Amino acid sequence: MSFVKTSGSAEAFLGVALGSWPDWLAAVFTSFAFSIAALTYLRSARERRQAQARLVYAKITAYRTFEPGQMVPLPEGLGTGVPQPGAVHNLVSPAGGGGVALTWVAATRVVRVVVELHNASDELVLRWLPRLYDYGLRLEYDITSTPLGVVEPHSHSSVILVANNPHAQGEPGLNVNLTIEDSSGQTWERLQSRPIRRITRRARASQWA
Repeated sequence: MSFVKTSGSAEAFLGVALGSWPDWLAAVFTSFAFSIAALTYLRSARERRQAQARLVYAKITAYRTFEPGQMVPLPEGLGTGVPQPGAVHNLVSPAGGGGVALTWVAATRVVRVVVELHNASDELVLRWLPRLYDYGLRLEYDITSTPLGVVEPHSHSSVILVANNPHAQGEPGLNVNLTIEDSSGQTWERLQSRPIRRITRRARASQWA
């Protein structure tokens, strides 16, 4: 009985010497380990970039509807955003010290909202922009607001927003869409209670317009 040597033909079929298999497997595992390390590094870098933004959020602390012709009080000590066009009339009256006081009077059915930003991080928030979202109507109110200034670490800041109330009766169901600029100049957005997302450089200009 004779035996046929087949290793040569197998090597020719596979296109690789059988003796090189251990080297080939070692290369595969090395490449796999490198890929895992690279993905881990990228994930760690992303988490470091997000670290501050994850600790910043905004919430509505108070809101109230005013009927046409009613005065809209502005609580002292709070910043005031630009009201939605057509929502209020400006009423100028004398004030102490020879100055004047500005009071808003509802031109339509409006809602006055107090939005509070919390910065629980160890770094400054350079600027922030809250926008009102009506989750009943699934729309964002058309309020052209100026970005608000620096918020110190572990502190909070509040602003009053006044918008037309599109609901004929009752109070609207509101939440906040928030844009912030972190201490490194990166822009982030949080829609209602969803996770933050980074705003690309191309989209950044429209966010702060």
